[in-house]
Amino acid sequence: MRLSIQGFCFVAVILGTGASQAADFDKRAFIQNLNNIKTIGSTIPSNGDVNPYGVAIVRQTAGNLKEGSVLVSNFNASSNLQGTGTTIDQISSNGDVQVFAQLKAADLPGPCPGGVGLTTALVALSSGLVIVGSLPTSDGTSATAKAGCLIVLNSKGQPISTMWILCPLAP
Repeated sequence: MRLSIQGFCFVAVILGTGASQAADFDKRAFIQNLNNIKTIGSTIPSNGDVNPYGVAIVRQTAGNLKEGSVLVSNFNASSNLQGTGTTIDQISSNGDVQVFAQLKAADLPGPCPGGVGLTTALVALSSGLVIVGSLPTSDGTSATAKAGCLIVLNSKGQPISTMWILCPLAP
């Protein structure tokens, strides 16, 4: 929240100054005054997934989801190949990190072409459902990307549904 407030103040300062003063801001990094950085937790789970992509704020406690925590989907497996991550972490405001879900293609309740490779598509609904995008690759390149799907999880991190649309190519 601090970042948003300071970011808003920065915009207000630019809008309230003359054009010549605003030009001076262009020469400085706008984050230079954001110096209260505090690491509260790591998004690397025990399986070694890295490269956090999707971020969603949990608005209401339900099942294993805790209000105010942040869900993070990891895009890469421990190999650091893109489109191969399988975990969603939950980070509380005090820095406690827990794996909310570790997904395996074999455990999905429906089809997800190519398997699991989590993306930036991530949302925590007030009903307790979580939806995450999957666009898997076999070698971390777009050349091997499959059609993917959306995976619906319950509030305990268990997959309960998949959604995908097969779109024919235009003539």
